[in-house]
Amino acid sequence: MAQAEAAQHLADVPRNYSPEQRQRLAEAVRRGEFVRCPVCAAAMAWRPVAPPRALAYVRRRVWLICPECKRSAAVDLSAGGRS
Repeated sequence: MAQAEAAQHLADVPRNYSPEQRQRLAEAVRRGEFVRCPVCAAAMAWRPVAPPRALAYVRRRVWLICPECKRSAAVDLSAGGRS
């Protein structure tokens, strides 16, 4: 029964970060800090996000991925969203 309850709990947990969590993640990345998941505290992996060629401007972004709780977020490397 405990395993079924744990599975239900995971199904009930939101899979996205809140706007506040995303903001804190973005600020940490911009400062060059070691980034941990704000939900489970696991060390987050990151990958650069290549901008589409059709865009007239270049947005430098990274994709943060939590290997434990499987949440992810793309964040801009510049505070204004464009670089």
